[in-house]
Amino acid sequence: MYSERKQIAKGVYLTNISADKFKSNYIQIRFVMPLAKDTAAKNALVFPVILRGTEKYPTIADIRRRKQELYDSGVWSGHWKHGDNHIVSIEASSLRNSYAIDDTDITDGVLDLIGQVILHPVTDGGVFKAESVEGEKKIAADAVRATINQKGRYARLKAIEKMFSDDAYGISDGGTVEEIEAVCPKCLFETYKNILGTARIEIFSIGDFDGNKLEKKFSEIFSSVDRGEIYEPKSDTKGTERAEIQKIYDRQNVTQGVLVLGFFTGSAASDDDYAVTKVFNTVFGGSAASKLFMNVREKLSLCYYCSSSLIPEKGAMTVASGIQFENEQKAFDEIMVQLDKMKSGEITDDEIEMAKKSLCDDIMSSDDSIRALAAIAFGEVMYGRKLTDEEKIAKINAVTKEQITERAKAVRLDTYYFLCGQEESK
Repeated sequence: MYSERKQIAKGVYLTNISADKFKSNYIQIRFVMPLAKDTAAKNALVFPVILRGTEKYPTIADIRRRKQELYDSGVWSGHWKHGDNHIVSIEASSLRNSYAIDDTDITDGVLDLIGQVILHPVTDGGVFKAESVEGEKKIAADAVRATINQKGRYARLKAIEKMFSDDAYGISDGGTVEEIEAVCPKCLFETYKNILGTARIEIFSIGDFDGNKLEKKFSEIFSSVDRGEIYEPKSDTKGTERAEIQKIYDRQNVTQGVLVLGFFTGSAASDDDYAVTKVFNTVFGGSAASKLFMNVREKLSLCYYCSSSLIPEKGAMTVASGIQFENEQKAFDEIMVQLDKMKSGEITDDEIEMAKKSLCDDIMSSDDSIRALAAIAFGEVMYGRKLTDEEKIAKINAVTKEQITERAKAVRLDTYYFLCGQEESK
């Protein structure tokens, strides 16, 4: 597998990863913008609206028909946050040309469709069509409202929002219902122009592509765009220490509680020794063999689930546990007991070896996912460090018990969030 990254226009970079193991080709264009409360909802809505119609394919039906002609190729949009940065994307997956049973140039057709989405949206009076905007606003607002139905996800999102309330990372990448409903066709079209003009643009192509052809096509697309001052991605990882732990009780009409604890780890993915944090997290709560799973769930039966997850860009970690309301204190106490054990060095060689094996297996299997390869390549760009799988594995295997213990000592609790019933914890 071979990859090459080059600048093809002002603030536009193309990373071509040659991988012939897949039957499909994949293109992902990431527009990187600052994560801000007044732009998040608008940024997230731009490309879903455009995918309702372009000049060449003016309706959803026309776009769908064109994708079917290209052997059922997929073209879609996405949005998420990466540290203090807001990412909106256009993505495409298509069959490789060599699998076409006729002379259809699938890749060229997909690139043409991507060019239409980027440069030629359907407009009405110089702005997006109101019907398209309202349709996507409804979908986005309904998705936000539906989050409460996924209690575990809802609780973690709310805990992160509270933990980073004075930080860009606490902002929702899709906006709130109120922010979504306030979007209008004119302001959304201005947002579209701002994204094209100022976003850092990272393009990832993975599969069996002609690199020169890709470079020429994307150079043509972005050479026609008036690029201004380009946003430089950033992320604050300090995690200012509070005078005291903040506690939030979120009382809802629920029958099961979700306890989420937010910690700062003192280490972020941009650090050279972040492998230590990965091993620490896996031993603590990041696998089915972890201390949290084996003790809080299996041994003491205090929860339905209990696991830890890293937020690499922010030097943070969350622990989430689904519990009965009456087990709140017991579950919290046991989570902290297990953390204290790690701080005091009560870690077995077997725990460390199982954690390392789990992490190394993840590294080796990442090449089996075409989207994972794009995410890894983007991480390399953002963190300014590119490692081979062998180098990553070597870093994991080099982690010592003493390093894990020292990293555990740096972990501090910042936020205590409990999603509970209306009458609980008053």
